[in-house]
Amino acid sequence: MTTDGSHLSHYTLTIRPNAPLFVDDEICLEITARFLPRSGDRLNFDGPDGCTLVADVTEIFHYFDSEGELAEPQVIVEATAHPSTEDDAMELLDPVRLIEWARPFQFLTATPSPQSVTAAAGSVDIDPRKPADQTWEQWAQQIRTLRAALPALDWSRR
Repeated sequence: MTTDGSHLSHYTLTIRPNAPLFVDDEICLEITARFLPRSGDRLNFDGPDGCTLVADVTEIFHYFDSEGELAEPQVIVEATAHPSTEDDAMELLDPVRLIEWARPFQFLTATPSPQSVTAAAGSVDIDPRKPADQTWEQWAQQIRTLRAALPALDWSRR
């Protein structure tokens, strides 16, 4: 948990949908806030376009490193999506949607999971490795642009 001079804490929040498509499906957010949630807390994120995410905190992990690999202790907060927002949680598994959804929140940053990034890159046939000089915002815009250029699938011929 990083703490800055204004007594803000930094932690990683991972939210697992109740019915993930894949074992590793999760929504990952980096959060800076005054308080660290506790197990049993319910977190409400009223996002843009009516996309609301409600997460029930299940566990808190504090990581300490004696080998010097971490600059300071890290905190991981694990949660599950509340059933009332399961559809929105499933929508946010798309890394492009997650990045765009997180943009208005000044205190959080979306960190797409490697699995979701690979799937999104594969859908537009590009290398799944984000270039080091590219931000997640730029990556999401590139994917969005490439998706828009793809011809629409015609399901009427099936």
